[in-house]
Amino acid sequence: MKIRIVTEGTAETGLGHIGRCTALWEAFRTLGHEAEFVVSGGEAARRLLQGKRAHFFDWVREPERLTGLLAGVDIVVVDSYRAPLEIYEAAARAAGVRVWIDDYMRLDYPPGIVANGTMLAERMPYRCRKESRYLLGADYIILREEFREVPPKRIAPQIGKVLVTMGGSDVLGLTPGVLDMLARRFPAWEKHVVMGSAAVTRKEAERAADERTTFYENLPAREMRRLMEKCDAAVSAAGQTLNELARCGVPSVVFQVAENQTDNIRNWTEAGFIAGAVTLDGLAPALERLLPVGERERIARIGQSHVDGRGAVRIARAALGAAYARKLSVRKAEEEDLMPLFGLANDPVVRAASFHSEPIPLETHRKWLKRVLENPSVLLLVFRVDGKLAGQVRFDVEEGETVTSIGLAAPFRGYGLGPVLLKRALAVFRAEYPRAPEVVAYIKAENRASRRSFEKAGYRPVGKTGENVFKYTYGKHV
Repeated sequence: MKIRIVTEGTAETGLGHIGRCTALWEAFRTLGHEAEFVVSGGEAARRLLQGKRAHFFDWVREPERLTGLLAGVDIVVVDSYRAPLEIYEAAARAAGVRVWIDDYMRLDYPPGIVANGTMLAERMPYRCRKESRYLLGADYIILREEFREVPPKRIAPQIGKVLVTMGGSDVLGLTPGVLDMLARRFPAWEKHVVMGSAAVTRKEAERAADERTTFYENLPAREMRRLMEKCDAAVSAAGQTLNELARCGVPSVVFQVAENQTDNIRNWTEAGFIAGAVTLDGLAPALERLLPVGERERIARIGQSHVDGRGAVRIARAALGAAYARKLSVRKAEEEDLMPLFGLANDPVVRAASFHSEPIPLETHRKWLKRVLENPSVLLLVFRVDGKLAGQVRFDVEEGETVTSIGLAAPFRGYGLGPVLLKRALAVFRAEYPRAPEVVAYIKAENRASRRSFEKAGYRPVGKTGENVFKYTYGKHV
């Protein structure tokens, strides 16, 4: 699969896009695919992406070069504050599947997958195009893979350690003022200050700090998570880092440093994780609100209950599912499909979903396939992606009804392909059997994934035929 991630990371835009696009890169890699970056950014962005395949140039000013890199790609992801609509339109023309990462309905995006992981983004008044898919809300908060598995926050009786981080680029120069206030008002606290290379100079921050202050630069994700787990509270910008703090359950006080953080602040405030954005003058009272241990316990529970760390994987799965759907081919089964279908039939998941769960011997399978291919009342369809078996759908025309069954190959599960296979199979079946009786399916009650697939394909439950079997119907005539 050919995947390009287009983003930016500069002193003006900050490095938050680099962080969340790295999370998407990791998610694609987890699912077996390598992506390449196309980045408008400086030395800090290069360091963050060290070891990853990336093209560095100002793609807003060189759109032709960008279009050349995107020509024929299977998936393009664009995450930008700067890109004009024309860039998105050019990307849409060049790539098969398009993913637009959004924060605040910045543009009326071309058809594609619009992903906005802002808290409560599902309430935002998007103009929902029929040809687009919208992945909105906390389920799609993009976090790096180190934040996928996080234990419940351990709350200390008193605040002893505070994390200070204004993201990869302290664009408003807030760090010295924050440290000055902390040194004066909370001198007993340990201050752990994470600064990016594009932040205000270390010297300015050090002048405002006291002897209980420790500085860090450009921490990798694993170290950042450990520091969050160690600290009792945080003072942070309200971008990507705020979502990571919520995942780790760190009670936080935040500053708004960019326009696109407005919705994140409002919605995390509504959820009860923060109490709005603060100014330097309001920082001390906001931190005093976090002193009671019960308040910090409440805030930690809210943050961790809203973010599960799987948003990047969900977005990557949606993109890959759309790309697989574009590549699907379908045809009637043939003798050459014997071994791929044999492997699918004996897959443990397939056997568990079947009404007869015992393993199938090869000779039994061989005789079965021969009977199926010779039987005019059975239509067995095989689906492939790039030559690999993705799944099969079978229709058995019996007296009074046509029974549907489906099997998805393991590498293609979890991508929403079940309904796609069923709909395409039904179209083929309609052409082959225009007078077929009612199309039905019988599904074990516990097989929720299969039930959802059939329902999304247009099948409707009509009752139970046994204690653990649901009957679904697609209509009297397909």
